[in-house]
Amino acid sequence: MSILESRKYKVGDEFGIVSLYNRITGYHRTLEQHRWEWLRTPEGTDSIWVILDADSREIVGHHGLIPINMDFFGSTMLAGKTENTILHEKYMGTGIYFLHEKRFLQEAKNKFDCFFTNLVFGTPAKLRRKLGYKPVGYYANFVLIPNHRGWKTLVHYFLDRKQTKHRMNTMVTPVFIMGGLFLSLVFCKKPKIDKNITFHVIKDLSFIEKEYNDFWQRLKGTLGITINRTIPYLQWRIFDNPYGHYEFLLARNQGKIVGYIITQTLKEPIQQGVVVDLVCTQTNKIVFNTILSEAVNRFKKSDVSMINFPTLDSKNFLNTCILKNGFIPVHRFRRFLSRFIKRYQEDRMLLINMNNQTLMSPKVYQPYHWYYSHLFTEGIQ
Repeated sequence: MSILESRKYKVGDEFGIVSLYNRITGYHRTLEQHRWEWLRTPEGTDSIWVILDADSREIVGHHGLIPINMDFFGSTMLAGKTENTILHEKYMGTGIYFLHEKRFLQEAKNKFDCFFTNLVFGTPAKLRRKLGYKPVGYYANFVLIPNHRGWKTLVHYFLDRKQTKHRMNTMVTPVFIMGGLFLSLVFCKKPKIDKNITFHVIKDLSFIEKEYNDFWQRLKGTLGITINRTIPYLQWRIFDNPYGHYEFLLARNQGKIVGYIITQTLKEPIQQGVVVDLVCTQTNKIVFNTILSEAVNRFKKSDVSMINFPTLDSKNFLNTCILKNGFIPVHRFRRFLSRFIKRYQEDRMLLINMNNQTLMSPKVYQPYHWYYSHLFTEGIQ
């Protein structure tokens, strides 16, 4: 077997990286999509490594850290998010990749306060734990089904996916639909809202830059551990994202920004709405309810079959407010059912490796202190 070497990214490596990525994943990533994710981030690009065949000089592996500026209880923390860890299939199972990432991690410690791995399970989770990453919490998905037709669509999708016999489908479908309607009644809640709040679709952040910066400065430090939602980050993650279209809905009360919500509508595997991010002034429940209710009403008009609100599972402000708006914690039902099913998918986790000792705190490993939304991902389907 060939000897492998590794080094930092050089201009032009993206051609080999994208080719390897598409071969391994079966996706069809373009150079433009790769460059957006890795070469145009607000915090720079000095966090990419490639593994090469020493003889052919072919790129056979890649590891990268997307730099993300974080708000850590009011302090600034630079985090490196592991992404696109890939290795040519002929080297899989040899254990050689671990040695390379271990060296990459040591090199990166000069730049980052911490590292984290998003929604991980299985072999990648074991590898990261071996490198010193520790669990924060489990991925959670709250779901709201807007109407009876939405339940029917969802039930038919899952039954077709399982490829059950037609006769079984005929018997089971009504039971599942009725069960879903019962859950909808149980979780059907109409929280108190503020009718003085108005909403504005933002298509260009430059028009609200100053007032938005004032809003975020007021909010910083009140959310615990979260992404620093600066204008450059939102511009990169939302407005410049080549993977999909987002709606940025700004909330104002008497002319003053009190929050925003970012949403996305997906067509596959079924038509669904996703709440990508929602923040509001001083974690005010009524303001939160008002903003989320507005987004839900807009989704209902757009004919989606379900609405997803991804986060980390905990009992913090974010989880509590989502529940009070009628969303069903499907992750908890799945976890309960998994006790009775021998073969089930392992829960995905958030893992973190703290490097800056001055920021070390037990709160880091408690999901209650994380204000986590789908913004933590790059929105790549």
